[in-house]
Amino acid sequence: TTIDLDVGVTTQALGHLAAEQWLRFEVPWWNPYTGIGMPLAGEMQASALFLPFVLLLHFQNGTILLKLAMQILAGLFTYALLNRLEITRLPALTAAILFALCGTFAWFGHGPIMPIAFLPLLLLGLENARQGGFRLIALSLAFSLTAGFPETAYLDGLLALGWAIVRMARHPTPFRYAGTVAIGGTLGLLLAAPALWSFAHMLLHGTAENHATSLSVLAPPPGIPATLPATWLLPYLYGPLSAFQDPTGTLGATLPYQGGTIGIPVLALALIGATGTGHRGLRLLLAGWIVLVAAGVCGVPVLNRLLYAIPLLPQVIVARYAMPSCCLAAVILAAMAFDDWRRFGVPAITRFAALATLAALTLLALWSARPLVQAVLASSLSGWTECALAWLTTSVIAIAWLLSRRATPTRAGLLAFLLIADAATTFAVPLLAGPRDASIDTAAVRFLHDHAGLQRFYSLGPYRPNYGAFFETAQLNHEYLPLPANWVEHIRVALDPTASVIMFRGDEPPSISGQPDHAAWLTANRPAYAALAVRYIVTRPNADPFTPGFDSAEDPRHATPQLLQPDTILSGTIPGSRVPPGTIESLGVDIATYLGQATGTLAADLCAASVCTHGSADLAGAADNARLTIRLDPPLPVIAGEPLRWQLRHPDGDHAVAVWLAPASTDPRLHLGLATAAPAPPKVYADKVMDIFELPEAAPYFDAPGCRLEVQTRTALEADCDGESNLTRRELDFSGWTATIDDAPVAIKPTGGVMQQIHLPRGTSHIRFAYAPPYAPLCWTLAAMAALALVAPSKRRPFSLRPRSA
Repeated sequence: TTIDLDVGVTTQALGHLAAEQWLRFEVPWWNPYTGIGMPLAGEMQASALFLPFVLLLHFQNGTILLKLAMQILAGLFTYALLNRLEITRLPALTAAILFALCGTFAWFGHGPIMPIAFLPLLLLGLENARQGGFRLIALSLAFSLTAGFPETAYLDGLLALGWAIVRMARHPTPFRYAGTVAIGGTLGLLLAAPALWSFAHMLLHGTAENHATSLSVLAPPPGIPATLPATWLLPYLYGPLSAFQDPTGTLGATLPYQGGTIGIPVLALALIGATGTGHRGLRLLLAGWIVLVAAGVCGVPVLNRLLYAIPLLPQVIVARYAMPSCCLAAVILAAMAFDDWRRFGVPAITRFAALATLAALTLLALWSARPLVQAVLASSLSGWTECALAWLTTSVIAIAWLLSRRATPTRAGLLAFLLIADAATTFAVPLLAGPRDASIDTAAVRFLHDHAGLQRFYSLGPYRPNYGAFFETAQLNHEYLPLPANWVEHIRVALDPTASVIMFRGDEPPSISGQPDHAAWLTANRPAYAALAVRYIVTRPNADPFTPGFDSAEDPRHATPQLLQPDTILSGTIPGSRVPPGTIESLGVDIATYLGQATGTLAADLCAASVCTHGSADLAGAADNARLTIRLDPPLPVIAGEPLRWQLRHPDGDHAVAVWLAPASTDPRLHLGLATAAPAPPKVYADKVMDIFELPEAAPYFDAPGCRLEVQTRTALEADCDGESNLTRRELDFSGWTATIDDAPVAIKPTGGVMQQIHLPRGTSHIRFAYAPPYAPLCWTLAAMAALALVAPSKRRPFSLRPRSA
């Protein structure tokens, strides 16, 4: 269980494609399998240029391997940093483990975790720069920027900037120190030039829509700032991630703002560490950063304005992406406090002040979140809240008792164990809450891969966006950010004006309330889909989008299930305002079978005035959480505006079936299928997961009237033309594409708004297409020069780590 499904549709799906392209010795500039083609490295979150780590995504468990690699590096680099700060071994090792198991690693698996490991390495580089070293700064900055999540890298960089300023202020030759840092920073930017330019090029020719501004923390929805601090301190106060269904929706609304946890034990030591004397400037910086972020996010007036006065932060979801840097700051302070206690002890006044502050902060956080706490205490998850509060009390008492005593090896070991056990438990909960047993059904995936060729498919739900890229089958759907601007415009104008262009999934609720769903827009704009070489339409079982009909309820989203036990009845009325004229042949019902346990039949009765019809469908083999179609016999003629009465029955069977009710309603959303004389696309595949329909009119990927084409790949073909012609290539027209005919450059012109076209001469032509962002060779040259500068021999004695004794 993770807090963001981008671990799948972005890191796993797109990152796997990048890894495969690298292993074929191709630079992953372009993704031909999403939309009608999009830049891959320019999307950034796929970590396409994050070498060598992105190669781990080649493996089936690549997302796990990549997270493990980042955690291991985070721990090693944190230990090295604390060792450089002369923290003794046990506190340094404890803190390293704490950061490797930090809340962001626990709750995320996609882009935001990739730069985390390189923040302690960057801080270590800044320490090394005090003796003239710049290499670690360059390497850490380059890895942070190519890792794939610029928001985290930027916020980490702000903390590092503060660290550099503190160190420069105490340096005997501050300008020399600043120059060393500048050299390292410049080389790091040059090393990351290919990734930075591909992202900048994408932004210049694309759009991020309102993704960041719609989640701006400057004006958060009511209740969110009051709820966040409790989860920072007691992460599972409301149970496992997403387990508690808050009736007010407040908790669910906080998900976009949650980025991890700090935890009570770490914060208790961090408060003590902030008051120590050694590295006084760094302690104040680390404590100040935590206060600025936490108070600014929670809307404390002056600090809120100060935080968002920093350039670019109004466009960043700070509450989410600043958590890794806050966690590292707290971990370093905790290590300092641990070390101070072992070496000097902790004065009673310091302990009292820190624990009093902790108590005040905790009580304030719990009081602010009291409506949610009261709600979860009244639910089946109350045990989680009780355990969280019990652990709060136990851990604080244990820490207070240990720190009030002289540090012995046994007591130091107990403190380390307490801290590590807290972090390990926090990290383990999402892992243990995830599915333990699953089988992967790839039959339909293989069908599409084997039959689509260079053409595409469009999914109305069951085939998640971007996974076409994972299996290298072209898919019109996407979840992407940023997006090519011309593709966004084409979706709105020609395909589906109600679709979310960031999440063009095919099953998300229409962005405009009351508008037709995406299946209706597909039917209405079918020629436009076919013109993009869309050959296959993927739907949930028995959800034929080409059968004309209407829905009984306006909102298509599922809300709550109505349980139909054997021999029970559910009934209602469809208002005449939703009934068009025609003949109703089928009734579609959204059902849940509880993973196939429902048995028997689902029967339906439908009446108009005094005329009724009936039908039933066998629940054996029915898909779970999908539409079940019941054929009516005889078909029922209806007139416009005439209300309809319906009844659903479960007359037999051993297990119940659930009918999904529409939101704010006691009625299900029924789909009434109307008879039609027009031929519908044939169904060419069906199983329990999905149905697949074929559009016979789908355009070919390459098309040139009067030419015979011999296609080798998406970028190479031969044409034999009887006369001059135009070759249409149904790939996105985007800056950076080039084409050659017999090795001679030829101009690419847009056609159909978003596709490519070149002019072909008479006779035989060898045609090649290629993509790279403009100035890509210059970026690689700059990166190579920076790499040479890093490996050049230095007169300075190499930096070495000499661990202090325990």
